[in-house]
Amino acid sequence: MGKGTILILVLLVIFCTTLTAGTTGKLAGVIQDSTGHPIFNVAVIVDSLDMGAYTNEKGKYIIINIPSGVYSVTIHAMGYGKKVVKNVIIKVDKTTIINETLDKEEMQIMGFSTTENNAASSIEDVKALQSAC
Repeated sequence: MGKGTILILVLLVIFCTTLTAGTTGKLAGVIQDSTGHPIFNVAVIVDSLDMGAYTNEKGKYIIINIPSGVYSVTIHAMGYGKKVVKNVIIKVDKTTIINETLDKEEMQIMGFSTTENNAASSIEDVKALQSAC
């Protein structure tokens, strides 16, 4: 093989490698409550892309194929406060980790205020709540 053939082969390998290089990154992490317990079904959204995922039963999520760039990420779930994480940097072929803690938030359902400690514990409690309406 001549020097010209070897040079062409080297350039071809470099060119093909460049074509197959990644153009996206990943976002992953764990979402938990203030006691350190994982939260299931939390929405984690890359705002400007409308891309996202929900956490599993271990509070873990992963979002793939995010174009490289800087983003804001919104994290929210029913019964918890919403968080916005700004300036999240996604790099090509890298995984950016965001682990966050959400605080419980009081919810209003049909005129009742709900927290984890005021659930009706008996039929009498339910009847008393119904008669209060």
